[in-house]
Amino acid sequence: ILINFNRPLSGHYARDGMAQTSSFKSSIHNQVCNSNIDSDIARLSSIKSSQQVVPSNIHDDLYEIRISPPTSQKSPLQVSPSNHRDFIRQSRQLRKARKQDIKARFEKFDLNPSTAHRSHFTFIFDPSGRLSYYWTSIISLAFLYNFWIIIFRFSFHELTSDNFILWFIFDYACDFIYLMDIMFNFRTAYLEEGVLQTDPIKLRHYYMNTTRFYIDCLCLMPLDFLYLSIGFKSIVRLFRLVKIYRFWTFLDRTERHTNYPNLFRTIVMIHYLLAIFHWNACLIYILQTRSKLTSTKRFGFTFNDSGSDYFKALYWSITILTLTQNQETKPVSKEDYIFLSTQMIFALLLFATIMGHVASIVSNLSNARKDFQGKIIE
Repeated sequence: ILINFNRPLSGHYARDGMAQTSSFKSSIHNQVCNSNIDSDIARLSSIKSSQQVVPSNIHDDLYEIRISPPTSQKSPLQVSPSNHRDFIRQSRQLRKARKQDIKARFEKFDLNPSTAHRSHFTFIFDPSGRLSYYWTSIISLAFLYNFWIIIFRFSFHELTSDNFILWFIFDYACDFIYLMDIMFNFRTAYLEEGVLQTDPIKLRHYYMNTTRFYIDCLCLMPLDFLYLSIGFKSIVRLFRLVKIYRFWTFLDRTERHTNYPNLFRTIVMIHYLLAIFHWNACLIYILQTRSKLTSTKRFGFTFNDSGSDYFKALYWSITILTLTQNQETKPVSKEDYIFLSTQMIFALLLFATIMGHVASIVSNLSNARKDFQGKIIE
């Protein structure tokens, strides 16, 4: 039976129709409320009587649910149909408490597949922290060992049967430090849009997609196996020198954090200068033993004592690069002219670089003094 309550009526039919309509609506409303209350009471009783248990294996496809029999047939809530608002409020509170209980049960489980097997003992290193700085200093020492020793052993044949065990211990200790540096970089955080990223999976993917990872792998190329075919030639370890970027990082951080930056710059400049003299001395000795240059044959090498020969080569290296040549270093043959001309051009560039560096240090000192005097006057 369809009843249109919106149809307009006229006269006493309208008044009787409106009265009948209102009474019919109220009766329907009471029936609906009673049915809703009965269904809510039945649902609450079923929730109280049943209890879901969290499965022991969270990765199963189907969860096992155990239903425990109700301990009491009495309903937890004695709700009167007349008090509908109190019943709704109590049912909401019960549902909220039930949700919190379920959430507390499942909080200890990790449903994210990317973190399901993650270790709880993780160490993430801050790239600007002290530990990272100290580790960079250790890497710098390993690099300096390779930087000074590789060319020296190759030039003066220091790797002999009497001391090769000692040299191998130092060599592979530095290689082990390089290997540990790769492990360290896998756990070093980085900044992404101003936010420090500490997720181990993201750190691993980020490091493996950078150029530093390939440089670090290049440093550890196992070219030492060539010892079996060409002999103990230290030049095969030359790829260890591409780790210089870590040494520059250490110098930059030290210069920014030290209280005496100008003194530190001076020490670094002296180190670079001595390194150039060292490499040039080794080059002179190599040319003396493996070329036909006549000018280098007057340097007085004995070829018996490597220590004495090294200091002689270092002396002549400093003499040539400081443009204080004498009659013993004058060129004789065409090869001598080429060699000494190249040395003089390099000496001029080195002199200009040193002068510019010294001027920069002096300028920084004067600027710091002016700033200090200006603050005193203010």
